[in-house]
Amino acid sequence: MDEEKHQDDGFLLGFILGALVGAALSYVVAGENAEEIRKKLKRGGRAVLQQLGDLADEEKTKIGKEVAVVEKQAAREISDLEKTGKTKIRRFFLHSGKKVS
Repeated sequence: MDEEKHQDDGFLLGFILGALVGAALSYVVAGENAEEIRKKLKRGGRAVLQQLGDLADEEKTKIGKEVAVVEKQAAREISDLEKTGKTKIRRFFLHSGKKVS
């Protein structure tokens, strides 16, 4: 599902960039004045940058959540390993006849 969303985002971005390039070329060919072309390209560029920023924010949030899950799993595993290690050390010393403090 994530791969599908990633492909959709890539398609959307490609579509927007293609539209901007197409618009720029059509303005040049149509002979609009340079100032009007600059204004339209700026607006289009801002829209693309806004969408890229939104996508980056979404990914940052998603990655942050995934990292938090992995951190919790790692903490549980470390705790389990500590308990297992302590138990095995006690058993070793008890079987060898040495006192464990």
